[in-house]
Parts: sequence; C-alpha cells; structure tokens
Amino acid sequence: METTTLAPAPPRYADAEYQAAHDNLFSHPLPRETGTILPPNVTTEDFNLAIAELVEAVGQDAVFTEGKLTEYVDPYDIPEGGHGDKVPSAAVR
Repeated sequence: METTTLAPAPPRYADAEYQAAHDNLFSHPLPRETGTILPPNVTTEDFNLAIAELVEAVGQDAVFTEGKLTEYVDPYDIPEGGHGDKVPSAAVR
C-alpha cells in the first residue's frame, strides 16, 4: 500500500476569534484519563490492527487515540441513563 503524505492541517476556523474560543474550550485536560476505549464488540487485537492500518494509510500525526483525543470529546456531554461519558475510541483527521 502506498503511503501519502498529507499537507499540514489548515487552521480549523478561518475566524481567529472562533479559533481562540475553540482552543480555550479544549485547553483544559479531560476530567480523567481515558485509556483505550474499545468500540462495542471489538477486541483489543482488532482495534490495534485497525489503528496500525490507519497510521500506515494517513500517518501518525493524523490518528488520535487515548490522551490525544482531547479535542474529540464533547465538553458539554451530559451522561444520561447510566451510559457514562461518551468518549471516542479514536479519531482520524
């Protein structure tokens, strides 16, 4: 499989005020360490294999897991019905 090098990500917001508000909102650490959160019915081995394939395809800088998910966790999440926090397993940019 051929690996493509991605250009650096442009600013997320064209408006500097929006970007500053975003950066401020997500500058605070998560309330707890998330560790690895597996998707339903996915084994650790399968998850790690999928992450490795994503890294190979788009590069390490574009794949986020565990502590690198800060900007992908909803800061306004309200746990409902005993489901706890909604934290993603991974994100790819």
